[in-house]
Amino acid sequence: MAEADPGLLRALPAVPEIAVADAADLDLRLRTADRPFVVRGLVADWPLVAAAKQSGKAARDYLLQHHKPVPFTVSVGTEGNDGRMFYDAAMGMNFLTFRGKLPEIFAHIDRAEAMAEAPPIYLASINVRDFFTGLHEANHVDLGDRSALASIWIGTRTRIAAHNDFPHNLACVAAGRRRFTLFPREQFRNLYLGPIDNTPAGRAISMVDFHDPDFAAHPRFREA
Repeated sequence: MAEADPGLLRALPAVPEIAVADAADLDLRLRTADRPFVVRGLVADWPLVAAAKQSGKAARDYLLQHHKPVPFTVSVGTEGNDGRMFYDAAMGMNFLTFRGKLPEIFAHIDRAEAMAEAPPIYLASINVRDFFTGLHEANHVDLGDRSALASIWIGTRTRIAAHNDFPHNLACVAAGRRRFTLFPREQFRNLYLGPIDNTPAGRAISMVDFHDPDFAAHPRFREA
Protein backbone atom coordinates (compact mmCIF):
# COMPACT_ATOMS: atom_id res chain seq x y z
CA MET A 1 0.00 0.00 0.00
CA ALA A 2 1.71 3.16 -1.18
CA GLU A 3 0.26 5.46 1.47
CA ALA A 4 0.32 3.17 4.50
CA ASP A 5 1.70 4.53 7.76
CA PRO A 6 5.28 3.16 8.10
CA GLY A 7 4.89 3.08 11.88
CA LEU A 8 1.81 0.92 11.56
CA LEU A 9 3.55 -1.45 9.18
CA ARG A 10 6.40 -1.92 11.63
CA ALA A 11 3.89 -2.90 14.29
CA LEU A 12 2.33 -5.64 12.18
CA PRO A 13 3.63 -9.19 12.65
CA ALA A 14 5.71 -10.54 9.80
CA VAL A 15 4.54 -13.60 7.91
CA PRO A 16 6.70 -16.36 9.41
CA GLU A 17 9.26 -18.19 7.27
CA ILE A 18 9.67 -21.83 8.21
CA ALA A 19 11.73 -24.82 7.12
CA VAL A 20 10.19 -28.21 6.44
CA ALA A 21 12.08 -31.47 6.82
CA ASP A 22 10.11 -33.61 4.40
CA ALA A 23 6.67 -34.20 2.87
CA ALA A 24 5.24 -35.46 6.15
CA ASP A 25 6.42 -32.32 7.95
CA LEU A 26 4.87 -30.08 5.28
CA ASP A 27 1.64 -32.07 5.47
CA LEU A 28 1.44 -31.60 9.24
CA ARG A 29 2.12 -27.87 9.03
CA LEU A 30 -0.51 -27.40 6.33
CA ARG A 31 -3.11 -29.30 8.34
CA THR A 32 -2.48 -27.40 11.57
CA ALA A 33 -1.74 -23.88 10.29
CA ASP A 34 -4.18 -21.11 11.20
CA ARG A 35 -2.28 -18.36 9.39
CA PRO A 36 -0.07 -18.04 6.30
CA PHE A 37 3.59 -19.03 6.25
CA VAL A 38 6.46 -19.00 3.75
CA VAL A 39 8.77 -21.90 2.87
CA ARG A 40 11.81 -20.92 0.81
CA GLY A 41 13.33 -23.36 -1.65
CA LEU A 42 10.42 -25.79 -1.51
CA VAL A 43 10.36 -26.27 -5.30
CA ALA A 44 14.01 -25.44 -6.04
CA ASP A 45 14.53 -28.83 -7.71
CA TRP A 46 11.74 -28.39 -10.27
CA PRO A 47 12.89 -28.46 -13.92
CA LEU A 48 10.62 -25.46 -14.52
CA VAL A 49 12.54 -23.51 -11.87
CA ALA A 50 15.85 -24.47 -13.48
CA ALA A 51 14.60 -23.19 -16.83
CA ALA A 52 13.30 -19.97 -15.27
CA LYS A 53 16.72 -19.26 -13.77
CA GLN A 54 17.98 -18.98 -17.35
CA SER A 55 15.25 -16.58 -18.50
CA GLY A 56 11.51 -16.10 -18.76
CA LYS A 57 11.64 -17.30 -22.35
CA ALA A 58 13.47 -20.47 -21.31
CA ALA A 59 10.68 -21.16 -18.83
CA ARG A 60 8.06 -20.64 -21.54
CA ASP A 61 10.00 -22.90 -23.93
CA TYR A 62 10.01 -25.59 -21.25
CA LEU A 63 6.23 -25.26 -20.86
CA LEU A 64 5.79 -25.53 -24.63
CA GLN A 65 7.53 -28.90 -24.54
CA HIS A 66 4.70 -30.20 -22.35
CA HIS A 67 1.61 -28.33 -23.57
CA LYS A 68 -1.31 -30.01 -25.28
CA PRO A 69 -2.45 -28.61 -28.66
CA VAL A 70 -5.72 -27.26 -27.25
CA PRO A 71 -7.01 -23.68 -26.92
CA PHE A 72 -5.91 -21.78 -23.81
CA THR A 73 -7.89 -18.90 -22.30
CA VAL A 74 -5.90 -15.67 -21.99
CA SER A 75 -6.82 -12.20 -20.76
CA VAL A 76 -5.24 -9.13 -22.35
CA GLY A 77 -5.47 -5.79 -20.58
CA THR A 78 -4.96 -2.23 -21.73
CA GLU A 79 -1.80 -0.15 -21.58
CA GLY A 80 -1.38 2.54 -18.96
CA ASN A 81 -3.05 0.72 -16.04
CA ASP A 82 0.18 -0.50 -14.41
CA GLY A 83 -0.82 -4.08 -15.20
CA ARG A 84 -4.04 -3.84 -13.19
CA MET A 85 -6.82 -6.22 -14.29
CA PHE A 86 -9.96 -4.56 -12.98
CA TYR A 87 -13.22 -2.86 -13.89
CA ASP A 88 -13.44 0.00 -16.36
CA ALA A 89 -15.34 3.24 -15.73
CA ALA A 90 -18.64 1.62 -16.81
CA MET A 91 -18.10 -1.40 -14.49
CA GLY A 92 -17.25 -3.62 -17.41
CA MET A 93 -13.81 -5.20 -17.51
CA ASN A 94 -10.68 -3.30 -18.56
CA PHE A 95 -9.41 -6.42 -20.33
CA LEU A 96 -10.56 -8.76 -23.07
CA THR A 97 -10.54 -12.55 -22.95
CA PHE A 98 -9.51 -14.70 -25.90
CA ARG A 99 -8.80 -18.33 -26.67
CA GLY A 100 -5.70 -19.32 -28.58
CA LYS A 101 -2.87 -21.80 -28.95
CA LEU A 102 -0.13 -21.50 -26.35
CA PRO A 103 2.75 -20.94 -28.84
CA GLU A 104 0.90 -17.93 -30.27
CA ILE A 105 0.18 -16.53 -26.80
CA PHE A 106 3.81 -16.95 -25.78
CA ALA A 107 4.93 -15.18 -28.96
CA HIS A 108 2.93 -12.14 -27.81
CA ILE A 109 4.56 -12.36 -24.37
CA ASP A 110 7.99 -12.55 -26.02
CA ARG A 111 7.29 -9.28 -27.83
CA ALA A 112 5.76 -7.68 -24.73
CA GLU A 113 8.93 -8.29 -22.70
CA ALA A 114 10.78 -5.84 -24.93
CA MET A 115 8.14 -3.10 -24.60
CA ALA A 116 8.26 -0.40 -21.94
CA GLU A 117 4.45 -0.05 -21.75
CA ALA A 118 3.12 -3.41 -22.80
CA PRO A 119 -0.47 -4.44 -22.01
CA PRO A 120 -0.74 -7.22 -19.41
CA ILE A 121 -1.14 -10.75 -20.77
CA TYR A 122 -2.48 -13.18 -18.21
CA LEU A 123 -3.33 -16.89 -18.19
CA ALA A 124 -5.03 -17.62 -14.88
CA SER A 125 -5.65 -20.89 -13.06
CA ILE A 126 -4.81 -23.24 -15.94
CA ASN A 127 -5.39 -26.86 -14.92
CA VAL A 128 -1.97 -28.48 -15.24
CA ARG A 129 -3.22 -32.01 -15.89
CA ASP A 130 -5.81 -30.96 -18.48
CA PHE A 131 -3.58 -28.65 -20.51
CA PHE A 132 -0.10 -30.20 -20.19
CA THR A 133 1.40 -33.67 -20.50
CA GLY A 134 4.03 -34.69 -17.95
CA LEU A 135 4.33 -31.22 -16.43
CA HIS A 136 2.69 -32.17 -13.14
CA GLU A 137 4.72 -35.36 -12.80
CA ALA A 138 7.99 -33.42 -13.20
CA ASN A 139 6.97 -30.37 -11.13
CA HIS A 140 4.84 -31.00 -8.08
CA VAL A 141 4.91 -31.00 -4.28
CA ASP A 142 4.15 -34.21 -2.40
CA LEU A 143 0.92 -33.42 -0.53
CA GLY A 144 0.23 -36.87 0.84
CA ASP A 145 -3.26 -38.26 0.38
CA ARG A 146 -4.82 -34.96 -0.67
CA SER A 147 -6.65 -34.83 -3.98
CA ALA A 148 -5.26 -31.41 -4.87
CA LEU A 149 -6.14 -29.27 -7.85
CA ALA A 150 -2.88 -28.32 -9.60
CA SER A 151 -3.08 -25.04 -11.52
CA ILE A 152 -0.58 -22.69 -13.11
CA TRP A 153 -0.65 -18.92 -13.58
CA ILE A 154 1.44 -17.47 -16.44
CA GLY A 155 1.82 -13.94 -17.68
CA THR A 156 3.51 -10.60 -17.87
CA ARG A 157 3.45 -8.15 -14.96
CA THR A 158 -0.12 -7.98 -13.65
CA ARG A 159 -1.97 -6.75 -10.57
CA ILE A 160 -5.02 -8.69 -9.41
CA ALA A 161 -7.43 -7.18 -6.88
CA ALA A 162 -7.71 -8.71 -3.41
CA HIS A 163 -10.19 -11.57 -3.20
CA ASN A 164 -10.64 -14.84 -1.33
CA ASP A 165 -10.43 -18.34 -2.76
CA PHE A 166 -12.69 -21.19 -1.75
CA PRO A 167 -9.93 -23.85 -1.46
CA HIS A 168 -6.82 -23.63 0.67
CA ASN A 169 -3.76 -22.56 -1.31
CA LEU A 170 -0.13 -23.61 -1.57
CA ALA A 171 1.34 -21.05 -3.99
CA CYS A 172 4.67 -22.09 -5.53
CA VAL A 173 6.64 -19.41 -7.38
CA ALA A 174 8.57 -21.10 -10.20
CA ALA A 175 9.48 -18.03 -12.28
CA GLY A 176 9.56 -14.30 -11.66
CA ARG A 177 7.97 -12.92 -8.51
CA ARG A 178 4.56 -12.93 -6.86
CA ARG A 179 3.53 -10.52 -4.14
CA PHE A 180 0.60 -11.30 -1.86
CA THR A 181 -1.16 -8.77 0.37
CA LEU A 182 -2.98 -10.70 3.08
CA PHE A 183 -5.68 -9.66 5.54
CA PRO A 184 -7.23 -11.40 8.55
CA ARG A 185 -10.79 -12.63 8.10
CA GLU A 186 -12.20 -9.93 10.34
CA GLN A 187 -11.01 -7.21 7.92
CA PHE A 188 -13.60 -8.26 5.34
CA ARG A 189 -15.74 -5.15 5.92
CA ASN A 190 -12.76 -2.81 5.45
CA LEU A 191 -11.89 -4.05 1.96
CA TYR A 192 -15.01 -2.79 0.14
CA LEU A 193 -15.96 -5.79 -1.95
CA GLY A 194 -17.54 -5.16 -5.32
CA PRO A 195 -20.60 -6.80 -6.90
CA ILE A 196 -20.95 -10.55 -6.56
CA ASP A 197 -22.85 -10.94 -9.85
CA ASN A 198 -20.28 -9.12 -12.00
CA THR A 199 -16.75 -10.24 -11.20
CA PRO A 200 -13.51 -10.47 -13.19
CA ALA A 201 -12.99 -14.16 -12.43
CA GLY A 202 -15.86 -15.54 -10.38
CA ARG A 203 -14.99 -14.17 -6.91
CA ALA A 204 -15.94 -10.75 -5.56
CA ILE A 205 -12.91 -8.44 -5.38
CA SER A 206 -11.85 -5.45 -3.33
CA MET A 207 -12.62 -2.15 -5.04
CA VAL A 208 -9.60 -0.49 -3.39
CA ASP A 209 -6.50 0.18 -5.50
CA PHE A 210 -3.79 -0.81 -3.04
CA HIS A 211 -1.17 1.16 -5.00
CA ASP A 212 -3.24 4.35 -4.80
CA PRO A 213 -6.05 4.00 -2.25
CA ASP A 214 -8.89 6.54 -2.37
CA PHE A 215 -9.55 7.10 1.33
CA ALA A 216 -12.44 9.45 0.59
CA ALA A 217 -14.30 6.63 -1.14
CA HIS A 218 -12.93 3.86 1.09
CA PRO A 219 -12.20 5.39 4.51
CA ARG A 220 -12.26 2.10 6.42
CA PHE A 221 -9.40 0.78 4.34
CA ARG A 222 -7.07 2.74 6.65
CA GLU A 223 -8.00 0.19 9.32
CA ALA A 224 -7.40 -2.88 7.16
